[in-house]
Amino acid sequence: MAAQNGSIGIVSIHPGTREPAAGPSSVPLQVGGHPGAVETSADGSFVIKSALPGESVFYSALASEPALAQLREWVPQFYGTLRLEGQMLPGGELVPAPSVGETGAESVVLENVVQYFLKGNVCDVKMGKVLWDEDASEDKRARMELRARETTSAETGIRLTGFHVYNRLTNRYTTYPKSYGYSLTAAQLPQGISAFFPLALSPSDPGLPPDLLVSVLQGVEDDVEELTEVLAATEVRVVGGSVLLVYEGEERALREALRKQEELKARADAEATDAATNADEEDEEMEEDEEESEPEETPNLPWIVRLIDFAHTRCVPGQGPDEGLLFGLRTLLRLLKGRREEVQRLASGGAGGMS
Repeated sequence: MAAQNGSIGIVSIHPGTREPAAGPSSVPLQVGGHPGAVETSADGSFVIKSALPGESVFYSALASEPALAQLREWVPQFYGTLRLEGQMLPGGELVPAPSVGETGAESVVLENVVQYFLKGNVCDVKMGKVLWDEDASEDKRARMELRARETTSAETGIRLTGFHVYNRLTNRYTTYPKSYGYSLTAAQLPQGISAFFPLALSPSDPGLPPDLLVSVLQGVEDDVEELTEVLAATEVRVVGGSVLLVYEGEERALREALRKQEELKARADAEATDAATNADEEDEEMEEDEEESEPEETPNLPWIVRLIDFAHTRCVPGQGPDEGLLFGLRTLLRLLKGRREEVQRLASGGAGGMS
C-alpha cells in the first residue's frame, strides 16, 4: 500500500474486517492532531493514521462487542493496522523500528470519508471537558486541565480544533488552523461555526446559498442528535475524541448529492413497501436479482458525521455513558441549530439568493 507525502518504510499489514471502497480525493484531509500523523493511500480511499495501541484495540472491539453495535455506523470503517518494521539503509541493511509506544510505529488503516466529496469542507471538533486519561501522569493531567480551562473545552465540552472551507470564488480552501480554535472564547463559538458554514446571499459571497446551507445544517444537526442518542446508551469513555464534520462545498455537486439522497430514500421506501407486499416470493428470485445488480460506485454525499480518535477510549460496563462527551455534543447541537436559524432569518430578511 503506497502512502502519499513520505515513505513508510518496510511494513506488515494486519487485516481488519471490511473491504475498502475506491475513490480519489483532492480534499485537504488533516485539520487537527499532530502534524504528519495522517497520510492517505495513493488512490485516496484509505487514511493511514499513526496510533497508540489502544486505538486499534478499540476498533477491534467495535467490530466484535455487541454493546458497541449501535456505534459502528458512526465511525470510519476500520481495515486493519499497518506497522513500521524498520527502515532500509542504502546498503541494504534493515534497521529495526523503535517500539510502538515510543514512536507510534503502528498505524490504523481507516476509511477516508472525504473521498465522497468533490470540494469537502472538513471540521474537527474536539469533544469533552476532560482531556486526560486515567493513566496520565500528574504532569500531563495538569497540562491538560490547564488547556481545557484556557480554551472552550472546560466550559462548553468542545473545541474547534481546525477546519478547511472551500471558497468558490477563488477555487481554493481557506484554512482555520488549531491556533484559531485555541483563540476562541465560549461566546465566540457561534462565530467559528459561522465561519465553517459560510452563507452566500449574493454572487459575490463565497459560501453556499441559503436553501443549500439550511439543508446541510439540518442534516448535520439531525445526525449529531442521533449520534448523541447512541452515545447516551453506550457505556464508554472517549478521552480526546473528536466529531468530524464534512459537507460538500461545491454548489452543483451538493445539489446533485442532495438529489441522489432523495432518490435513494424514495427507492428504499419503495423497496420496503414491495418487500412487505411480496413477502412470499421465492428465494431463488431474490438471488437472481442480486446476481444481476451492478457494483455500486463510490457515492457522492451531501454531508457526513463521524466520531474519530480513539487512542484513549475504553468500554466501562455498568458505569453509564460519558457525560462530558454528551455535554459537548449538546453544545454542538445548540451551535448548529443557532446557525441554521440565523441563516433562515438572514435569508428571509429581504436579501436575495444567489443567481
